[in-house]
Amino acid sequence: MPKTYPLFRRERRIPRLLLVVEEYVPGVLLAATALIISADVVMRYGFNSPITGASEVALICVVWLVYLAAAGVARRGVHINIDFLVNRVKPRTIAIFDVVVEAITLVILGVLLWAAAEYFLTGRFTALPATGMSKSFVTLAVLISLALMMVHSAVFLVRALLGVRDPRYRRYASPIESEEIEDPDTRALRRVDSELAGGRTRGDTPRRSASSPTEAADSDEGSDR
Repeated sequence: MPKTYPLFRRERRIPRLLLVVEEYVPGVLLAATALIISADVVMRYGFNSPITGASEVALICVVWLVYLAAAGVARRGVHINIDFLVNRVKPRTIAIFDVVVEAITLVILGVLLWAAAEYFLTGRFTALPATGMSKSFVTLAVLISLALMMVHSAVFLVRALLGVRDPRYRRYASPIESEEIEDPDTRALRRVDSELAGGRTRGDTPRRSASSPTEAADSDEGSDR
């Protein structure tokens, strides 16, 4: 499991539920959206029989995809930000700046969460035209996303408050890496294969290989001596 959920330590294992909701589910929704749209296009133009409600279901998938993925990006700390001036100051100043930013972010997210909750309560009486699904189901994605982003922002706020006294404070940012989606057993086998193929791990000293038979013979003679 990737270590991308910071709290009091530099790296902390994230709960499996967060990983599933914020990264795996959006991936499944993206694939489902592509399949639904493709199937609707084939049925519409190939057989003159479009799938009823396909565009509406695809729209719902996109809404859930965007908002859940936004929460995952917030957890990783890689939302778009301008850090041209911030990176030129001392680490403690960066921590103070992050405290202010996260506090403002929490206030804004709280206001949005309140508005989304009101819209959720009123939208349950309205149904979508094609599928008959309640609009509150769509708004539920917004509620979950805002709540998760508030949790992540609160974590970063605590981290920044602790960083005010830490001269080594750094902003947290963890982009998605290819090794995070690999199975741990697969990574272990790949590491063993690399070592057997001549690769060296961290801490190993490189060995000089004999470039010619003469050098090999000289090294053998030196070892015999």
